[in-house]
Amino acid sequence: MDFVMDLNGLGEVLQDDVGSSSHFNTVNQIIADEESSSLKVNGSSREASEYACRRVALRIAFAMSFAEEFHSHEQSDMNKENTKSCSNTSVHQRNSRSASTKSSLLSRIATNGQTGQNKNVLDHTKELLRVVFAQSGGSSRISSTKSFLGSEISFSQEEETTKTITFAMRYRALRTVSILCPQEALDRVIREEGYLSNASSRVDCTLKKCAFGSFVAKEIEEMGLPLPHSDLSQLSTMHFPSYARALWRHHSSGDAPKGRLLLLLLEMALKEDTVSDIALVVSIMEAMSNLDLPRSQIIGCEQIDEFRKRSITTEFKAIFHDINGVFSKAITNAARSVFAEIHEDVPSGPCVDVLPSVLAVRRVGILVEHFVDVEGGEERLRQFIKVLMNTLTVHKNKELCDGLAIVALSTMSRHQDRNKLFSQLSCFDCGRKALKVRFPQLSCLRVGDCEGSNKKSLLGIAKHLDSSFVYEA
Repeated sequence: MDFVMDLNGLGEVLQDDVGSSSHFNTVNQIIADEESSSLKVNGSSREASEYACRRVALRIAFAMSFAEEFHSHEQSDMNKENTKSCSNTSVHQRNSRSASTKSSLLSRIATNGQTGQNKNVLDHTKELLRVVFAQSGGSSRISSTKSFLGSEISFSQEEETTKTITFAMRYRALRTVSILCPQEALDRVIREEGYLSNASSRVDCTLKKCAFGSFVAKEIEEMGLPLPHSDLSQLSTMHFPSYARALWRHHSSGDAPKGRLLLLLLEMALKEDTVSDIALVVSIMEAMSNLDLPRSQIIGCEQIDEFRKRSITTEFKAIFHDINGVFSKAITNAARSVFAEIHEDVPSGPCVDVLPSVLAVRRVGILVEHFVDVEGGEERLRQFIKVLMNTLTVHKNKELCDGLAIVALSTMSRHQDRNKLFSQLSCFDCGRKALKVRFPQLSCLRVGDCEGSNKKSLLGIAKHLDSSFVYEA
């Protein structure tokens, strides 16, 4: 079967945009080429790469699942090797060696009551993990006649063709095996093959660490930066904040994609349970907030939000006190870019895909909600709701306003003066629709325009909504 794990073989070549300036503080205009739109799904090089890897992994898993006799070439190749090695021996010796090899293979995969389906699962796991844990990242090669990595599978050639195993291919193979194979099969093959037992690091290597290590290596490789080691186990157990500091020191003013590099450095700096280099996090966020990279700014703030969820509250507050200023600047710049593009580039006519715009606003809204309790959070929330309401007032795209009204309703629930905000939202058709969807019990109430005596009934409904939110909380 011809199935290439490399994106080039699928016609999906990733083009990483490169900033043309050598300093972060001088690329505000030039950097727009790297992220030309704040609303486009997978609009950054980081998102485009991740989307391509997910897509390729799903395609590989699908092909391996439904391909008949996918691993039949292994037995054919084994027979070929036996024939070649035993060509000058007696028939008795050749048959004995073939039987011994077959018995050894069966003993490795046989279990009590194992079915053909279980055997395929183990074969798939071995095939993919062999790629993941290849010996050398940039120069490792694997036989195309023994894997789906080659351009063709042919057993008539005298010499086997080989293909370089990149870290991008390892990362996609690891994603594929996590989709296709159960954890029990992964644990068994890793234990039998000893993939994680040869690590010389003092830190125990696990498959979870290898997942992050392969991701880091893939990103570094695609940006053309140096890797400290070619062994995946060694990479996965290194101290990532220290590596991030080294990359920041030597390559922050280089030609690598600015947003993609900053996101990777931030993710490595926040990898541990505790932040050992707060100054590095502040520097990364400050550099990111000074660039016109709205997609990367949103992802960076989401990474800080993820760290907040898994860290101790007191420790996070101490850390966030130092980065609050640059965090606020980054999320404000991202929100400004998103709403500006909505007003300028989203038309009001029918058949317009407004989902990317709603999703972008929702991502910003979630960040504003999650950080409402920190210094400046209430003001940030108030400004976000104000801009949302202004967009509902002036924009003529009905579907867009329906989506933004749902975002507004969710965000208003965190505001201290939500009674008044609910009443204001109900003045819009899209707002009334969102309220009735969120609270079906209001469908029996007649909600008219915000004129005259209806204001009292709207205030009563707002109070009812407020009490509902309090009850649910």
